Amino acid sequence: MLFWFTEETVIEHYESFEQAIENSYEGDTILVYPGNHVINTPCVVKDSIVISGIGDQIEITGIFLK
Repeated sequence: MLFWFTEETVIEHYESFEQAIENSYEGDTILVYPGNHVINTPCVVKDSIVISGIGDQIEITGIFLK
């Protein structure tokens, strides 16, 4: 359960991890759903953001560079 969201929270869904990184801003949190996630191109994280997994730890298996 995500109980720390406020009324000001904006939730956006992206098709790829790269899109989420590219559209993030200082202080954003990127939530990664369970599964294997493949990154097709290297990403540069330019701001201070949080990347956090959702679900049981065993379900978050990794983010891999292809």
